[in-house]
Amino acid sequence: MKKSVIVFLAFMGMSFTFMSMARNKMVSVKGHINYYGNAPFATAAFKTDDGKILAMEVAPDAKITLKEVLDAQGHYLELNGEMEEAGLSDKPTGAQGKIIIYSYKDISVKGK
Repeated sequence: MKKSVIVFLAFMGMSFTFMSMARNKMVSVKGHINYYGNAPFATAAFKTDDGKILAMEVAPDAKITLKEVLDAQGHYLELNGEMEEAGLSDKPTGAQGKIIIYSYKDISVKGK
């Protein structure tokens, strides 16, 4: 009886471990960088193809900087990262979420 309980608990522990590993929080969103507000207090945000406005932050261990991402304003971008809820301190006010950017790609159509 004790062996079956131990086997059951071990099985449940492994199941929970694999289930938590299966949840990949990485997402990919496409859209453009826009600025919201008035100078000198304008704030950059990412507007997705479906109309959501996302605050942006670069992950500390990413190989890019926020300046590199912002320099791509005017290009059609794909951001890869994790989504979080936007907090009260995230700008612009009213953002529907916040993306922690790990990488980005310029997917603008280029002329031949």
